Amino acid sequence: MTSDLFQKYLRQWDKELAKKNRKTVLLIDNCTAHIELSNLQWIKVVFLLPNITSVLQPMDPGVIRSLKCHYRKQLILHILKCYDENKDCDISLLDAVVLLEKSWRLVAESTIRNGLSHVGTYENTAEGK
Repeated sequence: MTSDLFQKYLRQWDKELAKKNRKTVLLIDNCTAHIELSNLQWIKVVFLLPNITSVLQPMDPGVIRSLKCHYRKQLILHILKCYDENKDCDISLLDAVVLLEKSWRLVAESTIRNGLSHVGTYENTAEGK
């Protein structure tokens, strides 16, 4: 995501919301691409406090890290397969979604359970182990 792409997307979305007469609040983190925009009529942008993402998204540290690790491995395996078959390795959006789905199935249940137990959403009891 770049700031230009972010700005273009938000301005387009603002126009779409105007057609529907629908006001929206958009909560965003402090990514450098997320710039403050003026003249938005239908979108109110609210920036989250710094370093609050891990509080609001407790799955970030473990589950997403695991998913990314599995995804990278699936992507490398896909590239190596193309190389072995002497084919070009163009990855379509569908290919990426399939790799993501495979990767998600590889995330261990214990990783998800551990991520949820840190915020009290899941009680890690003897029955739940």
